[in-house]
Amino acid sequence: MERNVVVVGGTNMDICGKSDKPVVAHDSNPGSVWFSTGGVGHNIALNMARMGLSVSFLTAVGDDSQGRDILCEARENGIKMVLPPFQGHGTGVYVYLCGNDGNMELAVNDMAVTSLITPKTLEPYEALLREADLVVGEANLQEETLRYMGGIARHFVVDPVSSIKMPRLSTVWKNIEVFKPNLFELEELAGIHVKDETSLRAAWRIVRALGVDTVVVSMGKDGAWYDDESLKFHMPVAESSRIVDTTGCGDAFVAGFCFGRLDEGTQPLCGAFGSPKRYALACALSASAITAESKETVSSRMSREEMISRVTGMLAHGKEKHE
Repeated sequence: MERNVVVVGGTNMDICGKSDKPVVAHDSNPGSVWFSTGGVGHNIALNMARMGLSVSFLTAVGDDSQGRDILCEARENGIKMVLPPFQGHGTGVYVYLCGNDGNMELAVNDMAVTSLITPKTLEPYEALLREADLVVGEANLQEETLRYMGGIARHFVVDPVSSIKMPRLSTVWKNIEVFKPNLFELEELAGIHVKDETSLRAAWRIVRALGVDTVVVSMGKDGAWYDDESLKFHMPVAESSRIVDTTGCGDAFVAGFCFGRLDEGTQPLCGAFGSPKRYALACALSASAITAESKETVSSRMSREEMISRVTGMLAHGKEKHE
């Protein structure tokens, strides 16, 4: 049976720069520059579509050439684009600079058009949100929009995007089934510096006390932790041939986790990991590793076949650790 995902979030044109050497502040850094389509919501939706999931995407683009290009590209990748362009508005733009190690040094975004995604905008699509197997939201959306989505969705997954935007979740927590922060976002939310497993568990307890069912924390090179009422475990990072650019890895992580939650075609792999939850986290880490090997924010190598291959490789290399 086909599983349907609805993603609601931002889309923008990315202007990406990578320095040939370590970045020198307040100076011109020789390197390479390229353009691509980005945005947290877009990247999650496109990753999922390339993994073979059925994806409907509610996003805001302007009635300009960039917006038309984004709509065309998404449809070519099998994404159902639901909302029409917003007349009289420009498409969002995100500019970021990476050092020669592939890690982001600085970013500036103009995402004003995303604020046009309101409960009123979404009301005609209430049935779509209600019937979806998963609804994914991200904190570039306004608080009232996230609250509206959380009140409708059967299973609501949220990426906080950044610590600055987490206050938008203040009235949404009890509707969130899966919350996916990175380590810094978890520390900021909990008010705890995580230095070991004990402090990590303390941070988990604070976040779950807000009403969240499941907390999945991505920790970069240190892998990821999973926490819900019945299960807590750590999984090391998936093997990667070489790190080119870590931008987009968090979005791929969310997409991979959702893929693992919904994938019904790999029951033997689920069994090998001991539970669907462990399999889902392995999928998240595999998707992140695939993305890190490319300068694209959504890797052109992303596919269901590549995901299954990477997850199988994690088993072969003993990358799954039971608590």
